[in-house]
Amino acid sequence: MNQAKIIYSKFKINLRCIQIIMEQCNEDSWIQDVLLTFVKDTVFEKMRDRDQFGFIAIRQGQQPFTALQLEAKYLNIKIKRKILSEFSLTSRIQNADKASNDLCQALISCFEELGSNISEQQKCCRWVIAIVGGQKQSLKAIKSYIIRQRHQELSNLIIIGVNIKNEALCKRYDAVCKMTTEGYFINLDFEQEREDYFFHTPCKGDALTPQYVQALQQVEASISLFDSKTLPLITEHIDFN
Repeated sequence: MNQAKIIYSKFKINLRCIQIIMEQCNEDSWIQDVLLTFVKDTVFEKMRDRDQFGFIAIRQGQQPFTALQLEAKYLNIKIKRKILSEFSLTSRIQNADKASNDLCQALISCFEELGSNISEQQKCCRWVIAIVGGQKQSLKAIKSYIIRQRHQELSNLIIIGVNIKNEALCKRYDAVCKMTTEGYFINLDFEQEREDYFFHTPCKGDALTPQYVQALQQVEASISLFDSKTLPLITEHIDFN
């Protein structure tokens, strides 16, 4: 799908279904707060009442559990806000080099649930957003699942890495995301951000926008829909000279 078609489709579709998978892998509470604020304020709060939202947590790259079932945002909205606001537990990764299959299980579960929750008549934008740390993950099962389901309209997958140092793992995440129509992988380097903050001396009028802010803004733009009352105006410049 080319970029023009992707943009145009955002005017035609008026329903979003988003599943978040969030790994509690950040020993740094500040990083956890940044990511949780993104989930709460940028994703959940900006969704429309009828949009569907689900939230799965993974501890130390393993043991996924459903904190919020996929359902319309407006249902039990106070409970949802309370759960997201209190979701501040962080943990240290153990055995990061031992491959886990748990992320794959969570991803497949999200894909299947998003597919079954939406009728064929509903035009819906479906996204799975996984926020992961350095835990090594086996991705064979999710790759096989996507290949088997290619004839169906699959959800898009965005994986957000957090300080992942393993280049091979990053490449595997990128490859599996690109198996979906609009999917992609980004790796947030919070450690470099701190170095830039402390050692960069901005000139007058020079605003240093952190890389993680730009990256999360990119994700927000990707999952956004536009007001269907206004269609994009495509113009062509004609030079009569």
